[in-house]
Amino acid sequence: MKNYLDKAKEKFYKIVADKNLLNKKIIIKSRVLTPEEAIGNPDRSDFPLLTGKERIMEAKFKNSIGHVFTDMPGNYTDTLKNILNKEIKNNFHRAVFIASANAVMRELDLIDGTVHCKNNEPEKCADKLVVWLKKYYPGKRTVAQVGFQPAFIEKLSKKFTLNVLDLNKDNFGEKYGVPVFDGNKFYKDIIRRADIVLATGTVFVNGSIEKIAKLRPIEEIIFYGVTVSGISKLLKLKRVCFYPK
Repeated sequence: MKNYLDKAKEKFYKIVADKNLLNKKIIIKSRVLTPEEAIGNPDRSDFPLLTGKERIMEAKFKNSIGHVFTDMPGNYTDTLKNILNKEIKNNFHRAVFIASANAVMRELDLIDGTVHCKNNEPEKCADKLVVWLKKYYPGKRTVAQVGFQPAFIEKLSKKFTLNVLDLNKDNFGEKYGVPVFDGNKFYKDIIRRADIVLATGTVFVNGSIEKIAKLRPIEEIIFYGVTVSGISKLLKLKRVCFYPK
């Protein structure tokens, strides 16, 4: 049975084949952004991009850019055909494919919002997210947040009962009065109990989407961020991202 990234890759392959891009010499260039390039200078200092736990890889295709969060960054240059034919074996390979798909789909005007917001826009995004959830999920109280986005944690915890799952052990414990659990150990109970599951798009980069989607239909999960801009279009998933570029 194909995993979700393979399903997205298959759909993306069909798009580029239909556009006659496979056999043309098209180069995808990926590079790792510095923290300042990626997120600017926000007032808050505990974003993963600033603590060094994650980086943004940026893929460029013609005039368009696609971003992806990853814990396994690297620079990469190859043809679109080779990227699509390459076997995906690790987080770096997933990041290259996802960033490339984001850039290509943006160039083809299939998506927008593929570049990460900066400075204090993540704070504004958190404020808008609270309003959005209250509007579209009235009466829902319990949120499982997959991924450490500190502005989300602080703002959501004021309006919802929030539990956070993360894979970085430095975040385990309590942040902003909210419990942050080991995502490998405690994900089952937390996701099952939640009214709302809010997940970073990075779950497609590290492969954890497969175990999460066994507990909650993937169509019900709300994904956030620029990483999932292309995949959400390909797989028809819910995505929130209020200040992308």
